[in-house]
Amino acid sequence: MNLSLQQIVLRLLGCLIAVTLQCIDYQTSIAATWDLFEMKLESNGLCLYPTGKTNGSLVNLVKCGSTVNTWWKTVKTDNRSHRLIQHSNTGKCLDVKDWSTSSGAKIQIWDCHSGKNQRWSTRDWYGTVPLENVNSGKCIDYSTSKATIQQYDCHFRSNQRWNGIKW
Repeated sequence: MNLSLQQIVLRLLGCLIAVTLQCIDYQTSIAATWDLFEMKLESNGLCLYPTGKTNGSLVNLVKCGSTVNTWWKTVKTDNRSHRLIQHSNTGKCLDVKDWSTSSGAKIQIWDCHSGKNQRWSTRDWYGTVPLENVNSGKCIDYSTSKATIQQYDCHFRSNQRWNGIKW
């Protein structure tokens, strides 16, 4: 996406003026300045949530706003462009299971340890963001055929694009 300087300035001003809009800073993270937010998948409008409260609980999708279990926050790391995504209720972080670098590896929650399998970077994609794992270089992906959240090669289709919805 090639933006002119004027378009970039207008976007930045819009974000500064209208904080309630879903402004995304691709250099830091979705919802970088928000206390709590939901992660809404563009393809089906559902939100990410952990299926349990213990280490190893997988994440899946549920109707947004239906439970406190859909609330997340970002945590800074020592790298400006990486963030941890921490569940607000359990305090655990999004984590690629077994430090896998393979497509199809499950996404779970685990005690936050700031390892590369818990670090995520983002890219602005027309107002939504794919979440790319620093360890694998793969994106959080919703597999419609398996009805699961996994990591997969980044292709930026709507089953990999997320909106931060402020609470």
